[in-house]
Amino acid sequence: MTEEINHANGGAPLWNPAVRWGAFSPKSVHRDVMLSAAAARGVAVERFDNQVFRLSHLGRSVLFHGHMPDTTSFVARTISNSKHQTKFFLKEAGISFPEGQIFEVKDMEAAWTYAKSLGLPTVVKPLSGSGGDGVTSDINDKEHFELAWRSMAPAIKRVVEKHIRGTDYRLMIIGDRFIAATLRVPAFLIGDGQSTVSELIEAKNKARALNPYVGGKPIKATENILRTLRKLGLTLESVLKADRTVQLHAVANIGAGGDSIDVTHMVHPDFADIAVRAGRSIPGAFHAGVDLLVDDITKPAAGQTYGVCEVNTRPDVALHHFPLQGPARDAAGVMIEAMFPLARLVPKEKWVTKSLSLTGKVTGVGLRKKIEHLAAENSLAGWVKNNDDGTVSAIISGPPIALNHVIDVLRKRPSTRVNISDHEGEVPDDFRIHR
Repeated sequence: MTEEINHANGGAPLWNPAVRWGAFSPKSVHRDVMLSAAAARGVAVERFDNQVFRLSHLGRSVLFHGHMPDTTSFVARTISNSKHQTKFFLKEAGISFPEGQIFEVKDMEAAWTYAKSLGLPTVVKPLSGSGGDGVTSDINDKEHFELAWRSMAPAIKRVVEKHIRGTDYRLMIIGDRFIAATLRVPAFLIGDGQSTVSELIEAKNKARALNPYVGGKPIKATENILRTLRKLGLTLESVLKADRTVQLHAVANIGAGGDSIDVTHMVHPDFADIAVRAGRSIPGAFHAGVDLLVDDITKPAAGQTYGVCEVNTRPDVALHHFPLQGPARDAAGVMIEAMFPLARLVPKEKWVTKSLSLTGKVTGVGLRKKIEHLAAENSLAGWVKNNDDGTVSAIISGPPIALNHVIDVLRKRPSTRVNISDHEGEVPDDFRIHR
């Protein structure tokens, strides 16, 4: 890891997860990168259950639920959960956003009339929601409009708004600081001249599964995707010519199979400032993910049409740790240091290294994977292996508080005995399971 700042306006230092990628689960990846960042900085962790934990450092404590800290208020969450309320505060802050209106489910015809009055294309999305769920953009006809309307749950109010042409970005801010930016690319396939569309989707999903963030967000053949294919004269059984690229979605929704590319170093100061102002416009928001549509994020805002279409006060922090392209950014680390101003990475010369011998019921129970996950969650290095005599050996190295926590967890395992001794030998820079 390096502490170099990669943008004139600030930004997250680079973070290299190395082979620890496989130790993070897509189901808990946001929580895990927060825990890992805290452990790497000597911040104590107190777990209450699988989701709730408390971080403490030098007399200050912050309570978390998943990756949501108590530094973000309930008011902020309530406002950001409503796209209509969010726009009110964006307007007060002088931030450009897409014009739109709220409709009840029963008012589809009135909504279509309004969409046409805005000027097509238009966007239909749920009043509340995140991750791009239920969002359909670039709607140019009534058939597509009705499909978008029906794709959402019946009880959810709909928002119809003007479609803004541009590239989709997520910018993360913490307080008054721009941290990281991700270009979100709509789901697409590249043909090889042999595979069907269905086979290409399956292959891409297998590749995505290796990434802890997008691994839980596969491409699915939804009705919107099938409609896109039909417009191109394709079906799931069509074979794409070699190097032909087919975009499956109009919306750059990573949750629906889109790609993520880190562009932190490319963001013009104007848009870094706009993101900070948008995030700070929400009262009680400690941090936020700002969704921005703009043609060219590398150029000044003047002369460009842009719009902030969402401010998420519970942003996907791991998005910036695990991009599909570009350098990983230690967004969680910046959050920890913002909460605990004196917390910094524990230098390796202050790490502690222990040799562990585990006996009892320790093989055939997934213990090595459990230790690998604990190591990743607590920013530890070393290795673990099964022995021929039915015992398990491990070398674990890292910040003392984190190391002691892992040892305590292992000691509490039923039918397991843990013998500990000092270790003076070499330790890898990451954590590995020896086969």
